[in-house]
Amino acid sequence: MIIQNILSIFVLSLCLATLFITLVTYFLYRVKQLLKFNQKNTNIVLESIFFKKYAPYIKIKEKEKDNEFDNKLSDRKTLTYFFGIISGIIFLSFLVGYLFSYFKLGEKTIDSAKYEELISGGLLKEYQLNTLIENPDLVEYISDKKIDDLNLVFKQLNNYKIGIFKSKGKNENLKNHSNAVNLWVEFFKRKKLNFKIITDLKKNNEIDLLLIPQLNSIKYVTRKEIEKLFNNEIGLFATGNIGYFDGLGVKSDKNLSEKIFGVEFKKNDDKKNNSPTVFEGNNVPWCDISPGMQLNIFPVDNNFIAISKTGISSSFESNTQSQIKKYSNSESMIIRSNFVEHPKMRAAWFALDPVTPDKVKANELFYLDLYIAHALQWVLKNPMAVVSTWKGEFNSVFVPSIEVDDDSDNAEKYKDLFKDYDFPVSLFISAERLQKKSALVEDEKNKIIEIASASENDAILQGNTLQNQFENIQNSRLLLEEFWHNKVYGFKPPQNRFDTTTMNAVIQNKMTYIIGNQTLFRFSPVLMNEGSFIYFPKYNLKELTMYKTSKFHNSTMIFNDFQKRFHEVEVLKGAGFFNFPSKSLTTKSLEKGIDQFFKYLKDKNVWKTNFIQLARWWIEKQNIYTTFYQNNEENKLFLEVNNSNPYDVTDIFVFIDTNREIIDGDKNNSIKIIKNNKNNVKMILIKKMLKNSKLNVYFR
Repeated sequence: MIIQNILSIFVLSLCLATLFITLVTYFLYRVKQLLKFNQKNTNIVLESIFFKKYAPYIKIKEKEKDNEFDNKLSDRKTLTYFFGIISGIIFLSFLVGYLFSYFKLGEKTIDSAKYEELISGGLLKEYQLNTLIENPDLVEYISDKKIDDLNLVFKQLNNYKIGIFKSKGKNENLKNHSNAVNLWVEFFKRKKLNFKIITDLKKNNEIDLLLIPQLNSIKYVTRKEIEKLFNNEIGLFATGNIGYFDGLGVKSDKNLSEKIFGVEFKKNDDKKNNSPTVFEGNNVPWCDISPGMQLNIFPVDNNFIAISKTGISSSFESNTQSQIKKYSNSESMIIRSNFVEHPKMRAAWFALDPVTPDKVKANELFYLDLYIAHALQWVLKNPMAVVSTWKGEFNSVFVPSIEVDDDSDNAEKYKDLFKDYDFPVSLFISAERLQKKSALVEDEKNKIIEIASASENDAILQGNTLQNQFENIQNSRLLLEEFWHNKVYGFKPPQNRFDTTTMNAVIQNKMTYIIGNQTLFRFSPVLMNEGSFIYFPKYNLKELTMYKTSKFHNSTMIFNDFQKRFHEVEVLKGAGFFNFPSKSLTTKSLEKGIDQFFKYLKDKNVWKTNFIQLARWWIEKQNIYTTFYQNNEENKLFLEVNNSNPYDVTDIFVFIDTNREIIDGDKNNSIKIIKNNKNNVKMILIKKMLKNSKLNVYFR
């Protein structure tokens, strides 16, 4: 390309030199003629005519001078030198200008063909800001389909008869019991469920499930009747510290709570603050609740806490960082629910009761209702199915990012380390920093590396106008796309400080996600903006502390810090968002500690992914639905899985809870049966589902 351009310049120089010499020669000729005309008189003209006619052999003096001048102009050697000099000057002038443009300005530009290629690929799009679009609310988006599915569960529950036990006793320890009964009655009426109040457990005919709210004091006779129900295959659902006292208000030694509900109650020594309830993913009662999500809904009775002795727990008491609290410095976790599978029946225990709708946020109310509905469904042994929280067979997720926040080569070290372990990673860099470290991004072909925006510079966007923030983000996005040759989907605000105006600017830049802060904290993404935008909550305080103290620790201590932090996420089957700032890599011990941590993760059943891959899955998952259909007359049962995404989806893992076995009738080999025991949870892996398609799983 460069040789072709130089040859073109050479030919152009010759043409211009020819034109220049022609013009100069013509100019000199015209000047000569003008001068000659001004010097001539009549005598000279006549004399010239006379001598030309009668003495042609005599040369006129003026003519000799003219010929001498003409000979010089027509001399080939003179013309060649002159032409060469002119051509060389023109050629060198053009060549210097071209080379300067090629080697200097060309470093910061790409040719028109490359621009056309990027634009045709959907890159470098400049969007127009719409100032009429309101800022989004910083709340999770719950789709109408999700609400409809919950209403369908309650509709199915209406086919069963549920009894709510109300004690006639007036023991002081029963002061929470009557209040809890009223809450459950209001809840059942609000959901239009079929129920009745039972005051005498001997008259328990025609009920499928008995609900026992906050009955912490139980008489001997009542205890015996509950045990009889237990043996008669009637499902039991209790809340609060059931049976902690006997009928006389003395601590009971019968352990009814442990025998039936698998829980042991302990006196609560920490009553100062009510702690939130945190949820585990991919567990009984099989409802779509994000791991690490917190509900600021608290037990009616804060005098007791519970620990699990048998069964499965999927909600716990936690702090604001979704760390599960433990009882009295032991390894026993404080639980908020427990589910026990007995040979003939199922029993569930909750620390929580329903709440009055106007006392909690709408989203918290939805998830509490969802959890209660699925728990009731589980006790009644209704068939249930839920798409796994994560893609494939993974229980938890490792989501790393590199933040380029200085001009050192530490970001390159981090990137090479991730490539060595083949771990996907998101790299956040500002446009200003990109000018100095373009090699970090330019032509990065490795698909495990995602390049995302960290704004135009390090200036905080929070509080600026929508116009200012939109242009800042767009300028950064366009420059990154120009260098990386791929679309930029993610944005991380400087110092994690942003407002809803920032989110509006990011959304109007047609980006997919934003890295947030501790608002809406959980170990998973959060769906927003009608299901098309993802918010990632982050706990930055722990990161800062860990990196600041790393210079005082050896590599083993640093490894233990990373491992402990990931375990907090792993125990709830969540996603751990780990940020690696370039300016933090200040010691060899930190580098070794991170390397040890990566070795630890390498062989674990953990999904290693970056932010954009996780964001895409989270959006996909919301559009995959499971519905059971049952024909009682023909005793047929099948599960319908519906992929309503406008594209194919792979590796869909589904948990199924039913006492029937899966019939392996998949003709297309798209379903892999992972587990199919008759009395246990079934697991299937759908390898691929076509866009807008349905798939049926049959049972016998």
